[in-house]
Amino acid sequence: MKKAKKIIEVSCPAKINLFLSIGNFNEKKKLHNINLINQTINLYDKITIERNNKHEGINIITNSNIPKDYTNSAYQACQKFYEYINESYDGIDIKIDKNIPNMAGLGGESTDAAGVLLGLNKWYRKLKKEELIFLASQIGSDVPYFIVDGFAHVQGCGEKVESLKEENIYKHYLIIKPNFTMNTKEMFKKLKTLNLSTTINPSDLFHNDFMYVMPDELKKLREFLLTNYKDLQHCLSGSGSSYYIASKTTILNHIKKDILANFPDYTLYSQESCNRHKIIIKIL
Repeated sequence: MKKAKKIIEVSCPAKINLFLSIGNFNEKKKLHNINLINQTINLYDKITIERNNKHEGINIITNSNIPKDYTNSAYQACQKFYEYINESYDGIDIKIDKNIPNMAGLGGESTDAAGVLLGLNKWYRKLKKEELIFLASQIGSDVPYFIVDGFAHVQGCGEKVESLKEENIYKHYLIIKPNFTMNTKEMFKKLKTLNLSTTINPSDLFHNDFMYVMPDELKKLREFLLTNYKDLQHCLSGSGSSYYIASKTTILNHIKKDILANFPDYTLYSQESCNRHKIIIKIL
C-alpha cells in the first residue's frame, strides 16, 4: 500500500510600511532599532514544503533568481525550526513561486521565511507564537512581523510586534514598482550621513525616513503625485524601490493610466489589505 504523502502549501503576503522610522544602531544585535506601522497586502508568494527521501538536507526550488543555498531566508527558517524542535531536516523540498518583486521594500524574502516557520508549525503543532517570533528574529528584522501579519506596530530590532486594535481604514493600495532595485545596506549608509534626530509620531502615517535619500527617479514620481493628486496618500515602502498609493476606496483607473503615461517603464500592482498567511496541509 502506498504511503500517504503530506504537503504544506503557504500563501505568503507582501507588506507595505505605512510608517517607517530608523533609530540608533544596536551594537549587540548588529541591527538598527526601528519603529514601523505595517500592513500585509494580497500580493502572495506561494511556498510548497514536502519530504523527499531522494536527497539530504534542504532543497530550494524556485522560479526566481533568489539564492538556493543557506543564504536563502526560507532555507534558514526550515533549518532553525528543525534544530529548535530537535528533529532531522534531511530531505526537505521547499518550492518557492515568486510573485512579490525582489529588493522592492515589500518583504518578499522575509514573508517566505515566516511562511516556512508557520507552515512547519501547522504541521508539527509544537511551538507557541512567542517561540516562532524568537526564531524569526534570528533570521531578519522583518521576519517577526510576518509571524503576526496584518495591521501591526513593530519596534526594537523587529522582535517587538503588536497587532493594532484599531481598524486600518486604508484598504486599497496601488504599488508602483520602478524598473530598478534599491540595496537596503546602501540606503542605510546614505541615511546615516544625514544624522536624523527628529522624533516622529507613528500616528503620522505615510512617513518613511528612506524618502530623504531615495533616488531622483522616485523623487520625480513623488513630486508628480503631489502636484497632480493632492488628496492622495502615498509613500515609499521599506528602503524601496516600491512606492505606493493608499486609499480608503478603490483607486481609479485614470490615475493608473496617468502614472503609466508619465512613467512607462514602471509596473503597477493593484492590491488590497489582508490579514495573514494562508496555510493548507494536503494528504496525497
